Amino acid sequence: MFKRVTLICLLAFIACQVNAQISERFRHSVGASSHFIPFTGGGVSVPFGVYYEPQLNIIDRFSDFSLAVSSPLTLGAHVSSTFIPRNYFYGRLPLVAEANVGHFSTKRFYNDIGAGAGVGYAMQINGLEVASGPVFTAAARLWASRVSLTVRYMFHFNVTGLGFDTHAVSVAVNLGSFFKGLRADNALEKWQRPRR
Repeated sequence: MFKRVTLICLLAFIACQVNAQISERFRHSVGASSHFIPFTGGGVSVPFGVYYEPQLNIIDRFSDFSLAVSSPLTLGAHVSSTFIPRNYFYGRLPLVAEANVGHFSTKRFYNDIGAGAGVGYAMQINGLEVASGPVFTAAARLWASRVSLTVRYMFHFNVTGLGFDTHAVSVAVNLGSFFKGLRADNALEKWQRPRR
């Protein structure tokens, strides 16, 4: 009986520690995205959609640097154009490994601006057609008034299926209740240690 209670308490303790680590390392953003599908001759077709990016830091030791796994998801619609004369739902489901520096690289960042760059693989959904291929991404993060924003560019190179090579630009609000206290802490830090 004592061994069972001890084992249950130990498992509960481990579960709490894992949950605390995940909540400390997890970040997310929500916003809007546009995808540009280029065609030979200079034509472009543009689906629009909503954007959600969950991100989990794998290396999180430093306040202004992290290595993370993220999934910048997009779900939207393509409206009939000269180049693609049909309406359809559009989606992209990527998995990306990304290095981040500065702003929003962790939940303890001190910089007003930051950046990220990464590579991964994505599945692209064009109505009933599915395609996949590698993705390359770069992001800039900054304060806009009292809101933290991420502006992201992503290139999807289609190698399989009935899809397109696409360029995507997304603007997202970085979410988290920790931002309110963080702004005050950063302001105090700058007052105590002025920048050189």
